[in-house]
Amino acid sequence: MPSSVLQPLAEHVWSLEASLKMAPGVALPIRATVLRDSDGSVTVISPVDGVETWAPEVEALVPVR
Repeated sequence: MPSSVLQPLAEHVWSLEASLKMAPGVALPIRATVLRDSDGSVTVISPVDGVETWAPEVEALVPVR
């Protein structure tokens, strides 16, 4: 589950950080990258779990087609 919401990195670039639980007491940090393309669409690279948490923020960046 993501630990934070979209964080701006640069113009048209955001990140979403989360933890991947491997075993009790072992968690690896993971990151999704969200890019706004030149045509206005959005690309999510390496989406993380917890889509119900972060999808509304991505949808606010651009209408879903």
